[in-house]
Amino acid sequence: MSHSPANLALDEFLQYLRQRGRDRQTIANYRHYLKRFFEAGGLTSTAQVDATAVARFQAWLTQRRLQPTTANYHRSALRMFLRYGQNHGWCTMEPTTVTMQPVALRRPATLQEFGINRLLHFPLKLEGLAVLQHRDRAILELISSSGLRVSEIATLRREQFLPNRHELAVHGRQGKLRLVPITQQAR
Repeated sequence: MSHSPANLALDEFLQYLRQRGRDRQTIANYRHYLKRFFEAGGLTSTAQVDATAVARFQAWLTQRRLQPTTANYHRSALRMFLRYGQNHGWCTMEPTTVTMQPVALRRPATLQEFGINRLLHFPLKLEGLAVLQHRDRAILELISSSGLRVSEIATLRREQFLPNRHELAVHGRQGKLRLVPITQQAR
């Protein structure tokens, strides 16, 4: 990576995100999106970041025919970068000039009660140790009833279960602790 003023500003911004406790993958994604912004506009300095550069980037995103959600990730990263630039005195552009593309609301597919019961009992039909079958069923029960992320379930420890409260103390994104009620079946 060259040490152009644009790259130095990008590195400072990514360092700022690290200090704010952003996830490693989020930082990698922001690097990717903002590198595309600088490359699409042929920018080598933050002094070149203006409405024309932003419009050029928005057109570049449209030409790539990215899914609206993906294009908006790029736009969101750019907005945050511009806000950072305002706070550090090298950008006078208002971040909200970066327009977000409308995204159609998706409705998640839902399982009927019969389908959920089949899914929850599936591990018990597999060959193997009974303890593993019950573990897998408990994991599926937690996923379906609690809204926990798979990554949160994968890192659960026994001491996170609060038996007298029927809750789990879960460390989510950015280490935030939250209490999650769990069903009798999951317990």
